[in-house]
Amino acid sequence: MLVMSNNNISVMINELGAELTSLVDIKTGREFIWQDKPYHWGGHAPVLFPAVGRVYQDKYVFDGKEYKMPKHGFASKKMFSSRYISSSSVELTLIQDDETKSMYPFDYSLSIVFSIFESSLSISFSIKNMGDTPMYSSIGFHPGYNIDIGGMVEFEKEEPDIIYYSGETAITDTESKMYFRENRYLDISKNTFDGDKTISIEGPNSGSVILYDKNKKPFLKHTFGKQGVIWIWSISNAPYVCIEPWTGSIERFSCSELENKKGIIKIDKGKEYSMKSTITIL
Repeated sequence: MLVMSNNNISVMINELGAELTSLVDIKTGREFIWQDKPYHWGGHAPVLFPAVGRVYQDKYVFDGKEYKMPKHGFASKKMFSSRYISSSSVELTLIQDDETKSMYPFDYSLSIVFSIFESSLSISFSIKNMGDTPMYSSIGFHPGYNIDIGGMVEFEKEEPDIIYYSGETAITDTESKMYFRENRYLDISKNTFDGDKTISIEGPNSGSVILYDKNKKPFLKHTFGKQGVIWIWSISNAPYVCIEPWTGSIERFSCSELENKKGIIKIDKGKEYSMKSTITIL
């Protein structure tokens, strides 16, 4: 386990999956990351790579060959190498091996740098194509925030319509859908996520959100920049909320070819794709 701290916050990162497992306010002792209670959800803040969500029927085709891909990819189950860059920054790296090649036929380097400053934690993701041909990938960050249901999410800017899912099926019944309040606010009740429901904002205008607790006090700010989709998820009446920036999306319709999948990133030989999240406690 990797540990960093300053006068304001302390963090812990597991080399298994490069998963953030703790973010604590040193002054109050408050834990901001969900603490892995399997009867609700057995995760903290997994990294999703090279798939986000589930590819259609858990398989895809690339260059004429079929591959099987688990939900959210395989990075969360792999050990990353690590090195401290400084007392306030650590880098974790994953490269291909025989196991990943059986699921994903590319040579790559996935680098994740965690850095603390004042009351913020930044997480910088970089995927580099180490092969001789273009590669195709998705990446997502799935942090669970340790907060009781009953608060709200405030988006930086006005947003378009919500896509509300039940499982992996979009809800079209207007009486069952969820809507923004004043085009920027989402109220999270104990029933919001009943029936395995999930909230999706595709092509959001906002580059950040503020999460409020059930007393409507600011809890944290999650800055993610320009992303393809933001997912908001929990389990019915569970004491956490996940706010997830993704570059891709779950697949509701058949699309077997990897390069044609929704939101997929093409990375040319020797090139990199980067994204960043910053969590600031409030």
